[in-house]
Order: sequence, then C-alpha cells, then structure tokens
Amino acid sequence: MKALVTGFDPFGGDKVNPSSLAVSRLRKKIGKVSLVTAVLPTSYAKSAKVLRAAIDKAKPDIVLCVGQAGGRTELCLERVGINVQDARIPDNDRKQPIDVPVRAGGPAAYFATLPIKACVAEMRKAGLPAVVSNTAGTFVCNHILYSLMDIIETHPRRMRGGFLHIPYVPEQAARLGGAPSMAVDDIARGIEIIIATSAARTTDIQTLGSSGDADLDAEARRAVAETRMRPGPARTGCVYNVYRSGETLPAPPLPPEDQREDPLQQCPDAVGDRFRARSNPEFPRVFRDRSIEGWALVRFDIAPWGQIGNAAVVEAQPAAAFGADALRLVQRSEASPGFDAGVRCVVPVRYVLRDEAASETEQN
Repeated sequence: MKALVTGFDPFGGDKVNPSSLAVSRLRKKIGKVSLVTAVLPTSYAKSAKVLRAAIDKAKPDIVLCVGQAGGRTELCLERVGINVQDARIPDNDRKQPIDVPVRAGGPAAYFATLPIKACVAEMRKAGLPAVVSNTAGTFVCNHILYSLMDIIETHPRRMRGGFLHIPYVPEQAARLGGAPSMAVDDIARGIEIIIATSAARTTDIQTLGSSGDADLDAEARRAVAETRMRPGPARTGCVYNVYRSGETLPAPPLPPEDQREDPLQQCPDAVGDRFRARSNPEFPRVFRDRSIEGWALVRFDIAPWGQIGNAAVVEAQPAAAFGADALRLVQRSEASPGFDAGVRCVVPVRYVLRDEAASETEQN
C-alpha cells in the first residue's frame, strides 16, 4: 500500500509553512505503507495541477493533504470541502478570488473518504489534541481538498483522500505574540497516525445496536476494525453481529507490585487487616452474562478512626465497569480504628466467576 502526503509552501509573507516542515519529517514507511511526499504551491491556479501530477506519478491508495490554519489549537481533520474560492488574502500568485467556484458546474461539496473519526480517536489516544472539523475555510486549503476529492471521483485508480489542518509551529507563534502552536514532531506524529489508521480500515465503524454497555461496544468496534476480509469488490453499509459465548474468559493479570509504586503512598502494612467491606461486590451483569472476569485497583486514604475517603480508581480491566463497582465497594467500606493513618493505600478488587458469580477483595 502507498500513501501520498502533501504540504504547502510558505504564504502570506511567512518564511515557513508548518505543513511542509512536518511532511519533511515523515518516515518513508509506516508499517506496510510506503510514503511519498510532495509540496504544493499556495496557488489557486497551480496547486491542483501539481497535486494531480503527484498522484499520477505516485499511484497512491491514500492521499492526505496537510495545510496550516493559524489560530487553531488542535489537529483538525476536515470532513468536507466546498465548491467555492473566497480569499481573505491573496495567494502566492497575488490572486484573490471572491465567490468563485473551484470547478464551475461541480458538486456543491465533497466529503473526505478517510475514516476521520477513527483517526481523531487514535490521535487522542496517543496524547495529541485532535478534532473533526466541519469547515476547511475558503482559501487554498479548501480549494485543494475539493480538488483532491474531485480528482478521486474521476480518476481511474481507486483511492481515498482527506485533509488535515494544523496549528502554527512555535517559531511562528513567538513572532505573532503567543498564538496557539504545536511542535513539528507532534504534527508529524499525528500525520503518521492518520496514515496508519486509514490503512487499517476503510471507513468509520458504528454501533447500530447493543446491550448498552459502552466498553463492550468499543471492544466490538476494535475487533471489527482489526478484521481482514478476503480481497474482492468494495462494499458499503455492511453489518456484522459481534457476541461472545463459551468458556470463562479470565481477566488480564494484575500489574506487578513493583509497577504500582507510588512515591506519595504512606500506607501501613497492617491496613489490610483493618479493612472491612460493608456491602457485597456486584459483578457487572453484562460481563457476568458473557463469562468475562475482571479486576480493579482502587486507591484511598484511611483515617486513624477508620473512615475511608478520597477513593479513586487507579486502573480497571478489561473494562471501566469493574472500576465503577469496585469504587462503590470501597467508598461504602470502613476500617477498624488504628494508631496510623493511611495515605494513597491501594486495594485490588477481583471479579471471579465460580459456581455463582462472585467477587473478592484483597489488600495490596
């Protein structure tokens, strides 16, 4: 599989364009995807021609165009390009069209065909601020998104495309008095995530109906996204039923104690002997019905007189539902009075299926 990623040259009197800076730092290969890059002129008249030539030469499966949107604070994957040129400033050819179509007689708009919501979710998961944007503006960036999708619509090669708007880089923000900015390496990382995600799936995956548990819904979407079908004609609107049955699925192993070290923890060794649950754990029903076990780590403080407070879930596997019940259990618990207080103590709560659904708590 091959992807073409493009940036723009500087415009508006600036000496740099973060899109071309980021594109220049991309790896040549992301997984099994080979990358080809190009820089487009910030020109209404020339940019689409250069893009078309780059597409014809590279023969890509995925095309991602990247452009600067000064003032934005996030990586913005555009949903739609509209058939209008309406320039606030001149382009690099000193042309400033007003209310002119990108292509006379063309459709009013084209939607991007990359899985934009899945890409945004993966970027956020990687710690990058990202969002789906519903406006690419009316400058050359929108022009090239519309032109790209127009090229794809009529091109003999099957491909998918989209557009990413990015913030200023720090050197620009410094000159502009503190405008929002993002490091070039982070922008490049976001681009690579978009390419990897787009290569792994062809569309956004939606849950049409379920038992109502968000964690199971997310796991089902992940499983479908990682599924590969036999090669054949493209299909749209496919529906797949995902369910689990059979033998008990054990919970993932608890993290080793040496990986749970907390420099702020001051928890007496005997606190486990003082801990008393005042209510029974409730195995999350949707997981019990599917024979899926789990656990949660809950952190809390304990006063010398036995009161428990500041409880919070540290981690829960395989789903947050186990953490929610474990937190309820700890918040309703108490401890026998003792001389020492406990700060940031941690208790693991295991949810284990036996003859009847049961759970157990154990002090760490």
